[in-house]
Amino acid sequence: MEDIISKNRGYLTFLLFFLLLVVQAALDLIKTEQVSAIIGPINSMQADFMIKLANKTQVPTITFSATSPLLTSIKSPYFVRATIDDSSQVRAIASIFKFFRWRRVVAIYVDNEFGEGFMPFLFDALQDVEVKRSVIPPEAIDDEIQKELRKLMERQARVFVVHMESSLALRVFQIARDIGMMEEGYVWLMTNGMTHMMRHINNGRSLNTIEGVLGVRSHVPKSKELGDFRLRWKRTFEKENPSMRDDLNVFALWAYDSITALAKAVEKANTKSLWYDNGSTLSKNRTDLGNVGVSLYGPSLQKAFSEVRFNGLAGEFKLIDGQLQSPKFEIINFVGNEERIIGFWTPRDGLMDATSSNKKTLGPVIWPGKSKIVPKGWEIPGKKLRVGVPMKKGFFDFVKVTINPITNKKTPTGYAIEIFEAALKELPYLVIPEYVSFESPNNYNNLVYQVYDKVSFFFSTYKQKILNIHKIIL
Repeated sequence: MEDIISKNRGYLTFLLFFLLLVVQAALDLIKTEQVSAIIGPINSMQADFMIKLANKTQVPTITFSATSPLLTSIKSPYFVRATIDDSSQVRAIASIFKFFRWRRVVAIYVDNEFGEGFMPFLFDALQDVEVKRSVIPPEAIDDEIQKELRKLMERQARVFVVHMESSLALRVFQIARDIGMMEEGYVWLMTNGMTHMMRHINNGRSLNTIEGVLGVRSHVPKSKELGDFRLRWKRTFEKENPSMRDDLNVFALWAYDSITALAKAVEKANTKSLWYDNGSTLSKNRTDLGNVGVSLYGPSLQKAFSEVRFNGLAGEFKLIDGQLQSPKFEIINFVGNEERIIGFWTPRDGLMDATSSNKKTLGPVIWPGKSKIVPKGWEIPGKKLRVGVPMKKGFFDFVKVTINPITNKKTPTGYAIEIFEAALKELPYLVIPEYVSFESPNNYNNLVYQVYDKVSFFFSTYKQKILNIHKIIL
């Protein structure tokens, strides 16, 4: 434990200092400015104190970006999440696993409240899947990330679900690509916040780093209001700050909707007395929570805010149990610099393709390595199945071994090979065959002994045996 604390002392000191700044800022707003509501906190790590402060002062505190499911268990009528709980996406993720029939996965997540709060819900949704954990410290350097990823390469699972802050995730993907974990056979799936943010944190650069990756993303419906707002946003920052011109992500939309909802609530509450009951005796100590006042305006504002309903930029604004709901998720496939929508998921209909046909399927996927073949999700690292193929004269329609005159590589083809590889594809895990050719002897005793000695798997070319295999497969 001491080694862990020593290793992370710098990060923990920074985090504590950062949280103290949040505490001081919130208390200062309430005690000095006597505000009637607070927009914040920005992330889930800040939320615990903010919830306690909201309860004590009865000041409605509205977050548009703290998404950890852990916050749901902390009951407070004055803490509102104008955002989506991360746990709402786990059924969509489980549907993807069921559709592709994956049976093993490694959950790679950040070692803080944001990451840990999500894991129990993911494990519960993937009850039929073997789930292993891989934890990345939030302050991890590239060497530490690479060391952890290389450990994962030695495991059999080839499916990874990533849940962490987007900037950290981008580094994980970059290192994974560098060490060969973004090649054919691998599967990477990102959770909601990361899928929304990848284009924005990449500073407009190409998304080639995450090509072939899948993502789950809450659906933002198109509307005239959203289109007009995007146009005004671009015009505003075209000259002032070009880097922010295209930085209108879903969290920015939720922030705008939060402020709009608060304005509607203030108007609905129609209360002019924005004072605190202890205003004349507030402590001069800005970080003293004991003497903080209580907002008499808070209860009526909180009630009015919870009843606000309107169509916002991010979709319908309607709070249920103090937070927004997401009725629809998009399934995204990153291809080149595109974010292709290959399907949708809703609580009522489950998975649907991206057309209006309502088919229980997904569109075509380009996987890592630009492969179009659905990965099995499992393989034995570094091991292949050796398959003995007799080089026999005749019966070339069944088995024929062709020798490349330049590379001297031997490639078997024919009906027997096709049937065998079709059978391999039906297995729930990946098997990579390594064909070994043998000069056909007068009998097959030698080859049979090699099977017995576990040197190779024998491939018979007898017509009747091939037909029997065909019958078994069919």
